[in-house]
Amino acid sequence: MTDEERLESYKNLEELVAARTEQLRQALTQKHELVESLRQLQSLESLAQIKEALQSAIEKFADPPVPVPKFGGEPGEPVPEVDPEDIKSIWREQQELQARFPGEQVATGMGWGEQLCTPGANIQAVGYRTTLIWMMTQFAPEQIAPFLQNDQPTDGVFRAAAKVPLEWMGVGIVRQGPPFDMNEFVRLCGEKLQ
Repeated sequence: MTDEERLESYKNLEELVAARTEQLRQALTQKHELVESLRQLQSLESLAQIKEALQSAIEKFADPPVPVPKFGGEPGEPVPEVDPEDIKSIWREQQELQARFPGEQVATGMGWGEQLCTPGANIQAVGYRTTLIWMMTQFAPEQIAPFLQNDQPTDGVFRAAAKVPLEWMGVGIVRQGPPFDMNEFVRLCGEKLQ
């Protein structure tokens, strides 16, 4: 990675950290204000005063939260298919990072992904699709086991992750299941190249 690429990666990471820090600061401020509002409610004597204070608190805290930086497409939209080799590159690098820093969480930026993938790759789609492999190992270990060698995905798994129909998810949107069909993922793992 060149110095320029490293600086760009750090810049992207710094922006994300700054946005998350601001979200936490605002959440803590709101929590403090809410507790103070509740304390004030305790001192009110009439039901009318309590009702008015509650309405005021609801209006104050019902404002929309600070927007989360956007990742990928709109919730429910399909995630583009990607090159399985890009998923393989990201997966392997993540495995190496975990081996170098066991038990720690390591942050990477878009520049890191761009260095590992083919030119013009949709890094957000590649990253998101890479997480499908982890999801399968956690939530369907028996189904994916035949497609692992030494606990590592085979090429069929990378192909499945690259092309299984998948939807973008959104913050605060509750789903009844994963954003992809696990059975279709397993079927694609066993599909032979033509």
